Amino acid sequence: MHGKGQALPAGWGGNYLPTVLPPLVYFGVATLADARSYGYRLPEPDPTTTAHAPTVPQNVLTAFYGTPSDTSTGCLHQAVVTLNIDQATEAYSFVQTLRLQAITQTRQDSGLKAANTAWSTCMKAAGYDYPNPLTASQDKTLLGRGLPTPPGAALPPPSPIEKHVATIDVTCKQKTDYEQTYTRILAGHQRQLIEANTAGLQHVLTEWQDVLHEAAITTART
Repeated sequence: MHGKGQALPAGWGGNYLPTVLPPLVYFGVATLADARSYGYRLPEPDPTTTAHAPTVPQNVLTAFYGTPSDTSTGCLHQAVVTLNIDQATEAYSFVQTLRLQAITQTRQDSGLKAANTAWSTCMKAAGYDYPNPLTASQDKTLLGRGLPTPPGAALPPPSPIEKHVATIDVTCKQKTDYEQTYTRILAGHQRQLIEANTAGLQHVLTEWQDVLHEAAITTART
């Protein structure tokens, strides 16, 4: 970019970093505060602390991405080739595959099935019939029930009934030690997968280190 007389805004590279999924994705709402405020939704970002994406001139974007007809002219393409980013992408995919295997094994684990049954029994005592926390958090007949759907939105905002059920959900998780059970079982499967794939993980670590080493050399040259 410097060679083209251009520069991207500070922090632009963060757009290409992997993001960590919130607990809601794995076992639904996790805290009473979130349940009472947001139901089964993710908390809204704080506008006072959330950085707004800067406006980037088109000529800077073209220098970075290239043209629609020829992306090879862009600095992004050059970086991918120079640093062998495909190698790093393969490494990331390998780790992601193991992560998904651990989650799948956790959901099939008899210990979690027992935890789901205990949680479900607690919910039934309050008048709500769900086999596990994810089914509650994904119940579109519950989400926003009683409120109109705003134009352009897929669902109504969190309604009092949704927040009420989410609060009972978290209370039942606390009574049955659901989150602790889920975390313990997940960690166990992760350890097993790490032990079974030590050689593969060492290989992808080396690939990451190669990419970082090449990036350091390239940065020093510029």
